[in-house]
Amino acid sequence: MNIAVVDDLKADSRRLKLVLDTYAADHHLSFDVTTFSSAEDFLVNYVPMSFSVIFMDIYMTGLTGIDAARIVRKKSDDAIIVFLTSSGDHMLEAFDVHAYGYMLKPADYRDLVSDVEKIMDDIMRSMPTGDRSLSFSYNRQNFGLAYSDIVCIKSDSHNIEITSASGEVYRPRLAFSAISERLSDDKRFLLINRGIMVNMDYITDFTDEACVLSGDIRLPLNVKKRRQLDMVWQNYSLLEKQND
Repeated sequence: MNIAVVDDLKADSRRLKLVLDTYAADHHLSFDVTTFSSAEDFLVNYVPMSFSVIFMDIYMTGLTGIDAARIVRKKSDDAIIVFLTSSGDHMLEAFDVHAYGYMLKPADYRDLVSDVEKIMDDIMRSMPTGDRSLSFSYNRQNFGLAYSDIVCIKSDSHNIEITSASGEVYRPRLAFSAISERLSDDKRFLLINRGIMVNMDYITDFTDEACVLSGDIRLPLNVKKRRQLDMVWQNYSLLEKQND
């Protein structure tokens, strides 16, 4: 996800970038955060679809954040705009440019972390599922795997095992609980047993004791919940066909 931070106070810009980078690392997401020191500098570099989220200071030397947002909206309505401000005086103007929300300035570091977590949690839940990806390190390399390319994840001692649609298997040192909690926000993923989560787009069948995935991957399921799991998959498949 590409994120822009537009603020003429460099210290504030750097601090917000640090918090966003930390949020991404903590949630195993891939963010590319670019800072701009003025609205003019940002607009020179802005093209539609270039940034998913824009954090825009309202009070800046030169063009204000509200004016810059109006120019952005004339070009495109795709970006999520979050205003940074020390007062709510421009709230009505913010509605005119379809602002997603406000973050008040100044804030101490703890408040900033809390505010960013709240707004990014909301944004990530509202993002189209196709835009989501899982970031992790494995064998000293960094990977970003789209949710759509994840077939299944399994707990493997202190690691997890991630199988991709291409057949690649990754074993990063991550807690299954943290990753499964993140993926559970996406309707495609189903917890079929303790320590096993699958992408329902890749399910081909349920047997009495196993969930069968593309590539003839067979994973043990919670037998007591077999009928319930099968129903969830059938309902999901039916809704997906209706949406095609």
